[in-house]
Amino acid sequence: MFSKTIKINGLSHPLVSSAYFKKDYWGNTLIIDTNFSNENKDLRDAGLNTLLGDLKKLIDHAEANITHFDTIDIRMNTIYI
Repeated sequence: MFSKTIKINGLSHPLVSSAYFKKDYWGNTLIIDTNFSNENKDLRDAGLNTLLGDLKKLIDHAEANITHFDTIDIRMNTIYI
């Protein structure tokens, strides 16, 4: 089975750096890359809580413009120094 990943344009949120639609054998996945790091626990938790609070709006927008999603994958950036 194939796997195809397409960047989603127009999904804007202050805490989202990019979003992708991935279709593979297991279904449709909405991949959200955040623009906050998991280095600082307090900032990470605050950012994640804010993003989760707005997740329904992001999903609705993506589903209205693309398709239904079976899973959501939220990825936090890791900063290496």
